[in-house]
Amino acid sequence: MPWASPAKDGFAETWPALPNGLLSVYLFMAFFILFLFMTRTVFVWGKSHLRLPAGPRPLPIIGNVHQMLNQRPVDVIQKWHQKYGTMVTLRYGQQLAISIASLDTAHDLMRKRGSIYNSRPRFIIASERMTNGLNSAIIPYGKRWQNHHR
Repeated sequence: MPWASPAKDGFAETWPALPNGLLSVYLFMAFFILFLFMTRTVFVWGKSHLRLPAGPRPLPIIGNVHQMLNQRPVDVIQKWHQKYGTMVTLRYGQQLAISIASLDTAHDLMRKRGSIYNSRPRFIIASERMTNGLNSAIIPYGKRWQNHHR
């Protein structure tokens, strides 16, 4: 090959079909695309289309967990309530959580919209595929749950 130079470290032998300059261009493009994807993910992460209460800005993947490592989580959440108000949106990893500091607000939400909040998440593999929806411990709230808990 006229473009291949003798390799001292064996790297060119691994990619014999690509000239060294072209390999550098491909690696640069791959890292550049990865960089663009990561920056887009970071900037779009906090912008949700849901109308959620205010809260601290989470990091990708870990959410707000890093802010609770040095102090008790209860103290950190109380500070957030002082800063952002009665309702605070936070993320534990990928899981969204809304903390409510007012007993009256929490009672009002549970009384008026309790059917929305009193269920479990849907476990497709464990509940629907493996047990055909018959495991009463993980059935979401609804008619089937009521029939199982009579």
